[in-house]
Amino acid sequence: GIVFNNTLANQPVFIRIENTTTGCYIINDFNLNVTALTNFNTPTDYEVCDDDTDGDDQNGFTTFDFDIKTQEIVNGISGANYNISYYLSQTDAESPNAPLAITFTNSTPTPAEIFVRIEDIDSGCIAFSSFNISVAPKPIANDVSLIQCDEDGIPEGFTTFNITEAFNDITGGDTNTDVEYYLSRIDAENQVNAIDSDAFDNFFNPQIIYARVTNTNTSCV
Repeated sequence: GIVFNNTLANQPVFIRIENTTTGCYIINDFNLNVTALTNFNTPTDYEVCDDDTDGDDQNGFTTFDFDIKTQEIVNGISGANYNISYYLSQTDAESPNAPLAITFTNSTPTPAEIFVRIEDIDSGCIAFSSFNISVAPKPIANDVSLIQCDEDGIPEGFTTFNITEAFNDITGGDTNTDVEYYLSRIDAENQVNAIDSDAFDNFFNPQIIYARVTNTNTSCV
C-alpha cells in the first residue's frame, strides 16, 4: 500500500475513483484524525522502606505494589478505561514484552527506573511514562542495656532513669533519627502510650523498654 505521512492532526484526504474503460470518475473525501493519549497523571517516584519479608531487612530488596501507581495515573480522570502495565525497559514497554507483576519484588539494587505503558482501550491510543523506585534502609536499632545505681537509700532495685542516655548506643550515633520509648512492643508498633524518657521510674528490675527508631528523612521505622 501507499505510505502517507500526514502534516496536520486533522487532515482531509481526497479520493479520485476512475473507471479505466470510460474515463468517468467521482471524487470523495475523508478526514484523518490523529490524537495523542495525554489524559493521565504522570506517576511520581515510589520509595518504600526495606523490610524482612525476604528474611533480611537491610539488603535493599522488598516488594512494590504497582497498583498504587495505577490509581495515581488515573486519579481524577473521569471515564478512564486504560490498560496500564509496567516494564524494566522502554523497549519492552513499546513491544510490549515481559510485563512486570503488579506486586513486584526488585532483584537488583535501587534506585531503578520503571517504564509504564498506558493504553486507552476505547481509542487504542498508547502513551508511555516512567518513574523511579527505591528502597530506603531501615534505621539502626541496637539492643542495649542501661545500668544505674540505686541510690535512694532503699535497696529495692527501683530508681529514676534518663533513658535518652541510650540514644547513641541504640542508633549508632545517627543524628537523622528520632527515638520514642514504650513499655510494650505492641505500643511501640502502634505508637501509643510513649513513656517519659527523661525521667522514668522502673517498676520491675530488670525491666525491658521498647524503643521505636524512626529515620527522620525517610520515615522508615
